[in-house]
Order: sequence, then structure tokens, then C-alpha cells
Amino acid sequence: MLYIDGINLRFLKNEFEEELVGRKVTRVFQYDNLSISLFFGKINLFFSINPQLSICYLKTSKELAPDKPMSFSLSLRKTLVASILVGIKQHSSDRILQFTFNKIDELGVKKEFHLIVELMGKHSNIIIIDNEKKIVDLIKKFTLEENNFRLLMPNAPYELPEISKKFNAYTLSEEEYNKAKINLTDKVEGIGSFNRKRINSYEDYLELINMGKNPTAYLDKEDVKLASFIEYPSYEKLEKVSFDSCNKLVEWYIDYTVSSNKVKTIKKNLKKALNTKIKRDEGTVKKLSEDISKGETYNRYKELGDILAANMYMLKNNIKMVELYDFYNNENILIQLDEKISPKENLDNYYKKFSKGKRTIEYAKSRKMDLEENLKYLKSLEYYLENAKTLEVLESLQEELAQEGIIKKLKNTNKNKKNQELNVGFENFAEGINIYYGRNNKENEYITFKLADKNDIWLHIKDLPGSHVIIKGADIDTVADEVLFRAGELARAYSKVEEDNAVQVDYCLRKFVKKPKGSKAGYVIYSNERPLLIDPDN
Repeated sequence: MLYIDGINLRFLKNEFEEELVGRKVTRVFQYDNLSISLFFGKINLFFSINPQLSICYLKTSKELAPDKPMSFSLSLRKTLVASILVGIKQHSSDRILQFTFNKIDELGVKKEFHLIVELMGKHSNIIIIDNEKKIVDLIKKFTLEENNFRLLMPNAPYELPEISKKFNAYTLSEEEYNKAKINLTDKVEGIGSFNRKRINSYEDYLELINMGKNPTAYLDKEDVKLASFIEYPSYEKLEKVSFDSCNKLVEWYIDYTVSSNKVKTIKKNLKKALNTKIKRDEGTVKKLSEDISKGETYNRYKELGDILAANMYMLKNNIKMVELYDFYNNENILIQLDEKISPKENLDNYYKKFSKGKRTIEYAKSRKMDLEENLKYLKSLEYYLENAKTLEVLESLQEELAQEGIIKKLKNTNKNKKNQELNVGFENFAEGINIYYGRNNKENEYITFKLADKNDIWLHIKDLPGSHVIIKGADIDTVADEVLFRAGELARAYSKVEEDNAVQVDYCLRKFVKKPKGSKAGYVIYSNERPLLIDPDN
């Protein structure tokens, strides 16, 4: 949750003043019915009145504007382009910002316009008013029938969205506090329900009002539990990320949560497709095992054929059964025959059944072996997918699953993508020594066969799916223990191994790592390896 009430909004307003006042509006874009940008040269002041997150901030990432300008953007361009931002005001301590612009029109007359931004959830709006406080245009229009409190239409006088009289947060006396403390959120401007929880006395209230800016996000297992412009002691046990500006926090939060939601969605869909494939292949392996077990009797057909061949001289036509000595098991047995065909044809039939059974079992064994090998590969994908944390890594896995036919092929893929460099895992251990590690099969192949030189040190956990690790800048015979063990820790950390288990990591020169022809992505064989024990407890 990104928490910004009126009290916190003042910090964002102050940053806008420092960065934007005195600058000229050069461009205006409207992206949809809920978001616009005012550009001051290269600086993008972005506004969104999305009910889920109504916000304004300085945005560094680019948005794609529609080819045809929307109506509100035309009004903004007419009134604000080439104007100078001369001031920013927060209405009392509420979530309403007023941006004041001065502009010289084509007749040389100085005009003043105000952009009112009401950041109030589902009631949010962006409104242009002139110096006489008449509405020039607004992004969301309402008649009195639609909004009983005020008329929000062009040419109507602008009225603040005040429903009831509230105390000013910055001038609230102790006497007024005592009157309002039963319900501060309704009685005092700018105090949201979340900040209300930390106020138990007038002293607490004063501490909140006078608190300095400290943009902070609190994470619990990578989920953002809270992000705001001041610190919250009750969240101190969580992982904390600090920022040097409110704008950077807002942009990080939006990018992180949008990316996080996209990561979760992609991961969920890929997991479902991959698990379906794994279960299907595991079912096929089980059935093949049963077929192999049942089919092992095919050797008996050869034995019966041999018994018939040894006794051909005494077999007659048109008989359904014959009793003969079974020299394989040292006993007499009854052998079924087809009376419609000759003894020789009966003999041939038993040998044909043997040949067919043998081919079937050999195919089943070969197919089972291929599937079991492929299941190892799929389980490695499953591990990488479970541990993927960024959109980039997930998209690489998505591409790999598409290539394997597990999901549909991706559209609009870059044909030159395979020649591009990958942003693999990286650590600069010391001056001149860099450690690279893969976070999926594609990255593994890239660092091993494209990034690494033949005399670089290559590491991989023994007999388990996991990352390839490369040490560049060190000799295998003289590499420092701490470098080798750090690389081994990375090989272990990005591999499918129980958290507390000690493991063996093999390492060798990269030139001793080979990829068998036709093998799956990430699969290699290696030689001349040396063992390295990585124990998390030591």
C-alpha cells in the first residue's frame, strides 16, 4: 500500500516546488481518461486519478500517448503550453494541490490559470480554472444530478469539495484536539485513517505534524506492506527500503507493484502450463513402466518357438494344441496352435510375436529414458520458475517454454534477440575478479558458451539442477579460497537443494565443459573437475 494523506502530501508538494517552479510547460499528453503529463522540458509531471491510486509525481519512464489527442489534452495545451509555473499550493492540509501558471497570450496580455488536482480516490479530478475561478475544462464532468455537492462542468464556478467544516491540521490547538480526538479523520483536514492509528495524545499529534520527510517502503517477503513519506515504527521489523525523495519512492512503488503483479500473473500461468506438462510426462513414464513390466514375457514367445522348431517333425496339420517337452523349464507343456494354418506358420507366428514384443519393449524403454531425461529438464525449469523474481528472468523462461512447445509461441519476438547480451546475475568480488551466474537455462548457456573464455573457472552443483557460475579474472590453480567459496555459494544458492544441506560443487576450466549435440538448453557434460564442499553451517 502507498499511503499518502494530506499530512504526507506536503512533502511531495515541496519537492515539486524545488524542481518545477519557474519552469515552462513545453508539452502536454493525455494517455487515457484518467492520466495526463505536463512536460517541463525533459521533466515529466505525471498525474493519475485512477481510483485505486490517485497520485502525481515526477516520472522518468516513458508512456505511449495515443495518436489522436483527447479532448481534455487539447484544453490543457491551449491554456498551459508555453506558460510558466509560478507557484504550488496545497489546500489547507487536504489532498488538493493547486498549480498556478502565468502565460502571455498572442495579444501580449498576461493570463493566469490554475490546475487543480484533487487526489481523493474515486472522487479524484483534474480541473483547469481561470483567474476568476471559473472552470475552463476538467477531465471528469458531473452535473448536479450526478453530484449533489457541486457542479463540475465548464464555465461553472469552481468550488472546493468541502462537505463539512474541519479543523486545520497545522493550527489545531490542544483544546480543538480534545474536541476532535474521538474522530480525527472526520474533524481534522489531512489526517487519514492510517495515521490516526498512531495518535493517542496531543503530543503524538504534534510529533506527526512536525515529523520530517523520510520516504520509506516496508517489504514482507517481497510484498510491499507499506510505502509512505515518513517512517512507521510499527513496521520496523520488516525489510526496509529508503529513498532520497518522495518522487523516487512513488515511481519505485508503482514500477515495483505493477511489475510484481505482472510477475505473479506470468509466473502463475507458466507454473500451470509447466505443471500440466510435468504431470502428463510423469503419467506417461508410469504407464510405460507398467507396459515394460507386462511386456517382459515376450521372451517366452521365443522359447515356445524354439520348442516347436525342435519338434517340427512330429507336428501335424489341423491341430489346436500340442503337448511337448519344455527343455527351458524341464517339464511337459501344452502349446496352443492355430489349426487353420500349417505348423511352420504357427512357428513363424511365435517368432513374430517375439520380435514385435522385443521392438515394443525396446521402444518403451527408450521412450521412458527420454521422458525421464526430459523430466529432469522440466524440473530444472520448475525450480528456475519458482525462484524467478524479475520480469526479465520470467520473460526468458517464458520464451524457453514457448520453444519447448509447453506454451504457445510468443508474438512480436525480436528476431535479433539471440544475438543480444543478457543481463545475467553478477557480482564484482574484488578488483579484476567478477563472478557471473545464470538464473535460468538460457542465461546458463549464455555465460558458459558466450560470456566465458576457455580458461575461466566454471562451477556447478553436482548431480542437481542449478546455475552455471563463471569466475573471470582468476587462475584455477591460484584462485583465492574466498573467491572460490563465494562462487560455490552462488552455485548452491541458485540450485535445487534443501536450505540446510551441505553440497558438493564441481569446478573446472570452462574449456572442459561441453554441450552434447541435440541436448536441452542448459545441459552440459564436463571433465577434469575438482570438488568443493559448500556447507551453509560452516
